[in-house]
Amino acid sequence: MGMSYMIGYGEKYPVRVRHKAASCPPSIRTPCGKQYYNSQSSNPSVARGGVVNGPSVQGKFRDERSNALQNEPFIENTAAIFGIAAMAKKENIDKLCLRSNSLVSFVSS
Repeated sequence: MGMSYMIGYGEKYPVRVRHKAASCPPSIRTPCGKQYYNSQSSNPSVARGGVVNGPSVQGKFRDERSNALQNEPFIENTAAIFGIAAMAKKENIDKLCLRSNSLVSFVSS
């Protein structure tokens, strides 16, 4: 699909993430209403660094705010990615290889 599921990373990433704060324009100081959340437009704010669940087992992905199963950033997804990245930096690991069976292998410098 050529898409990053980390928000704000790469050339193509989810732009209608199910995230209340990202759905609101940054200029709004009071809680914004459902007119922003229910909009079909891209989020006016980017929840940069969040990781959404991604595609279905069939490889399909709908970038819609109403798609909570695939398009909501969860702390569990984001924490795992940043935890691995922090450990790799600490250990001076140059490459991370994500395997199809969800195992991660490391290549040290």
